[in-house]
Amino acid sequence: MLMLKPSEVRTYDELKDIPIPDTKIIFESGRILERTNVWKGIQHCELVDELKFYLEDNNIEITKEKYGVSKDGYDLFGDFQIRLPEMQPFGEYEYEVGFRHSNASRFALSLITGANVSICSNGVAFGFYALRRKHTNQIELNFELTEGILNIKNQIFKGEEFINNLQSSFYNSNIKNYIILELARQNVLAWSNLKKVDNEINCPTYFDFKLNNLYSLYNCVNQIIKEKNATEQHIKLLKLKPIFEEAVKMCD
Repeated sequence: MLMLKPSEVRTYDELKDIPIPDTKIIFESGRILERTNVWKGIQHCELVDELKFYLEDNNIEITKEKYGVSKDGYDLFGDFQIRLPEMQPFGEYEYEVGFRHSNASRFALSLITGANVSICSNGVAFGFYALRRKHTNQIELNFELTEGILNIKNQIFKGEEFINNLQSSFYNSNIKNYIILELARQNVLAWSNLKKVDNEINCPTYFDFKLNNLYSLYNCVNQIIKEKNATEQHIKLLKLKPIFEEAVKMCD
């Protein structure tokens, strides 16, 4: 689901060299973050290993992996392309689990369920699972990752229905205008980016997205979201789902 800038990309081995920050962080802006000694960070590579273990323990095969970090190295984000034995490949989609975590207390460890469109690397986000605490001990982490993986399986089964609905729903100008306005109202894109969306709809980057259905429109919006930094992409994709679910109802 992620489109990473070259400066953000890290290999698995490179993640090993990124240390857990101290309880006190002084950011470039001058802002100071001080945590108590109770706070425990999670080294990026160790977290990746934990995620891999729990996916594989639940018979979820990882076929591809992609990692990135924020400029200061405190935030980790990544995608696992996955395969479940009980599910067949779905058209041009590959199922994915996205994740993000911050050792600077910016956000909790979150798992994002979705798919990747092979033709353009666009992402579709189905669901979201966030740990209840921003930082947690190992026992709590193990419990919540187990719960999160089960949640992921349920969301993937429901994801096909969402994509099918997009592909079978054709929109008119009123529905298109509703979606474009909601993108700004729901803080998916800034008002200044709406012209880019309209241009992408009128002249899509990919020929396959010229159909007048919500699937095509979703991917046009996605082309603009991919310009955002990796920390934002997962969450902005999730915000698309309720907007397009409402649009599907309007097409009925």
